[in-house]
Amino acid sequence: MQALFDEILIIGGGLIGSSIALATKQYAAAKRVVIHDIDENVCKAIIDLNICDEVQYKLNPNQADLIILAVPPAKIISTAQSILPMIKRSAILTDVGSIKKPIMDALADCMPEGVVFIGGHPIAGTEQSGPEAGFASLFENRWCILTPKDENTEASKKLAEFWRALGSEIAFMDANRHDLVLATTSHLPHLIAYALVGTATDMETVTKSEVVKYS
Repeated sequence: MQALFDEILIIGGGLIGSSIALATKQYAAAKRVVIHDIDENVCKAIIDLNICDEVQYKLNPNQADLIILAVPPAKIISTAQSILPMIKRSAILTDVGSIKKPIMDALADCMPEGVVFIGGHPIAGTEQSGPEAGFASLFENRWCILTPKDENTEASKKLAEFWRALGSEIAFMDANRHDLVLATTSHLPHLIAYALVGTATDMETVTKSEVVKYS
């Protein structure tokens, strides 16, 4: 396939970040794949495993066309805000966090002109962690939920195409809806209560098909 991006930067070299890098290389979804991680041992492992084209010890996002925040959810907002002044003004910024509305709200009014943030959540993973656990087929036939303000923009379509290139099925969803649906599918007590009783106000708005689909 023709590369969708000249350079992607993945911030965070754990299971998800490393798997994105490996899948991007395998399916030629970008010409160049760069990873940054604050842990020097993680960086060394990424180099030893030949996971990407370059490891950045010092974060420099100004050449990337796509920047993926693959850091823990609690660090997504602060990481994004710290790099915004350095991002190329045509770049797409996205994340892989399991919670979307707080991130979307925090970044809505601080994005530089020309930079687009699109929330993302690949529903994939294993019990393993770290770059050694990464593998290119992690996202194949798995859902990736995207929460853009407008799914019909070129940026939204391009990011969706990127994830499809990695093997994912794409679902566009409002950030509020995402958080409600994923809370329902992720927390067993809520799921049991919904399945057996289905009386909680919030749970009544989540369909059983959504619970099954994204579980």
